[in-house]
Amino acid sequence: MTFIRLWNWAGGDIPGALWPLLFFLALWPLFILRVIKPIGVFRDRSPLPWISAGLALLVALHLVIRHSVTPPRPEALLCWPPNEETLPGSAAAFSRLEDALRPGAARQELRWHGKSAPLLITQHLLGPDRHVPATLAEAQAFMEALDLRLLLSATATGKDKRVVLWRLEWGQCTIEDEEAIVAPAAFSQVEAALNKLARRQFTGMATMEKDWQDSHTVLYGAVQDSASLWLRLPQGELPPRAFLRRSSLILALDGPTAQVAPLVEKAIALAQSAPELGAEPWVLAGDWFARAGQWEEARQAVANALSLEAAHPLIFWQLGHMAPTPLKSFGFAHKADAYAACVQRQPAFLPAVMELGRELSLLRKSGQALPAVDRALACYPRSAELWLLRGNLCWEILDHDGSRRAWEESARLRPQDHRAWLNLGQLKVGQRRFREAVAPLERAVSLGSPPIALHLLGLAHGELGDLARARHYLQRRLEAGGTLEELAGTQRLLKRISAQGATP
Repeated sequence: MTFIRLWNWAGGDIPGALWPLLFFLALWPLFILRVIKPIGVFRDRSPLPWISAGLALLVALHLVIRHSVTPPRPEALLCWPPNEETLPGSAAAFSRLEDALRPGAARQELRWHGKSAPLLITQHLLGPDRHVPATLAEAQAFMEALDLRLLLSATATGKDKRVVLWRLEWGQCTIEDEEAIVAPAAFSQVEAALNKLARRQFTGMATMEKDWQDSHTVLYGAVQDSASLWLRLPQGELPPRAFLRRSSLILALDGPTAQVAPLVEKAIALAQSAPELGAEPWVLAGDWFARAGQWEEARQAVANALSLEAAHPLIFWQLGHMAPTPLKSFGFAHKADAYAACVQRQPAFLPAVMELGRELSLLRKSGQALPAVDRALACYPRSAELWLLRGNLCWEILDHDGSRRAWEESARLRPQDHRAWLNLGQLKVGQRRFREAVAPLERAVSLGSPPIALHLLGLAHGELGDLARARHYLQRRLEAGGTLEELAGTQRLLKRISAQGATP
């Protein structure tokens, strides 16, 4: 243990770490010798017992405070594959390693140096453009955001490609272990390096399925709605986990009932004969029953999945789609609670983050969604949609500066999306900074924003004294049509501006 890690461990989360303790440990003997002793209290005896007792009391008090303010340190393990453009085949290699880790993690038998290593499941839940840490500073920021102790990822610098196990403990990030990836750094080489490193570091791993073909690689990426993915799905008999992945993809791509139903039946049979597969068969069955409107069967499938692998985030994703009565039977008062449990188990599952933000917004608890959004942004800092959501949530809690920064970042990342430009224009109008509002509103109009942007442009130009341009945009707003209620405000504003233009 390094000095920095030892120092942080001894101080815990007490403000100032060990400095307050050291200050009082030095002050107490000085107080006894310089203040108490000169007045004659220790005339016929030594002050050492008093000094020793005081020092012991200070140390005991420090330990009590440290224990009360320092929560248990996170010990989660995350397998975080790089993007396929950086290291082809890595998603499949990392997913197959995760398959070997999951049975032991579900039974709490997966160990790292004798310590339990809970696993954050990434299966089918990760999107493209992930942020993959390449330096100690990046890894520390990433792991602190996600409350991790161990992060298994890969780095690629030129021809030097490695799988790396990062460790964060007591405020210090280090490289715990690494293994070089032999050229040409395809799937088999990445998997071999991962397997070597994992076997050195962890106990309780299962054996990887060996019936592997290159055509199986497509099964281990994110779910994508595309004809290309459908055509690339492998055919014929597959190992159990690969079969379940293919079945999940077929269901996610809205495969025909006649094709999906037998797959679900086989998955249920696998769940009963091979419990080491964990929650996966029941997650598939629950999704299928819910799509078919068989809610009691869906509820039972979710209950079965929960009993086998309570850490699987898709269980709570399915719960979030249930009606209030079955949802409450699982201990959740609102959909937002189920989505929060899903995000807690996998912060990088963006659909759950989006739904959590929407549900908490409806409950007028937008601020409670911000930590989940910030954790997701640590995984996907280039996600324009996440930045847009963050800006909307900040707006609802009146954090206008936070809204502005988030919407500006969203507009920078996706300049052809009118929503961030419209939001920025509305914000400037609300702050009566009409000159600054014109540019984003005009950009929103050019990108096809809703007619409200025309009304706001008319308002901004009217406040700036450009009455002709204000009338132009307000008339365009009226021409766009709408309900009487929607048009009433524009008509009143146009009438007022026209009256101002007629005044000599």
